[in-house]
Amino acid sequence: GGAHSFYLCQSKILGAVRFLGDGSFVIAPGFQKGVHLFNAKGECVRSWTSEELGLDSDCSGVTDEEEEKLRMDTAFWLGWLNGHRVVDDILPLPQGPGLLVRAAGEDGQLHWTLKVLTPAGVKTYTVPLASQLREDRLHGDVRDGKIVLLLSASATAYKRDPENRPGEIVVAEMPR
Repeated sequence: GGAHSFYLCQSKILGAVRFLGDGSFVIAPGFQKGVHLFNAKGECVRSWTSEELGLDSDCSGVTDEEEEKLRMDTAFWLGWLNGHRVVDDILPLPQGPGLLVRAAGEDGQLHWTLKVLTPAGVKTYTVPLASQLREDRLHGDVRDGKIVLLLSASATAYKRDPENRPGEIVVAEMPR
């Protein structure tokens, strides 16, 4: 069902996937709506809508002409990316999977929220990071009660400007 929207955004990284400690896994395709939790047998056990999570990065509204511009024109791609709320990564938190959601703020900077998917619902936390670089993405992992985040520009930024700043590593506490 999502093949056409995948084609329209195939050259862009809009989603994430993460195995969890119990063998289950979470997929946020990005190019189509929703986030899905699968058990260790590969059976879908829960889904959240993009609307529940505040995501709008699915490619269902992209035209064939826009797809070509997304693929060929870095400035157009970054404009599109920064006009949407996108999952950069999924963290394996003890409370449940945590989506790192990227969005451009009214202040002209990029901001992230952590959306923790719990049995009781979605809990949202502000990630205390911001970036002025339009290309920045946030990735992370969890171990021993700490979250390690990597804030870095996408590969297209390095191709254009090899002097672009290196990534920044941040160690954070788990949300309570």
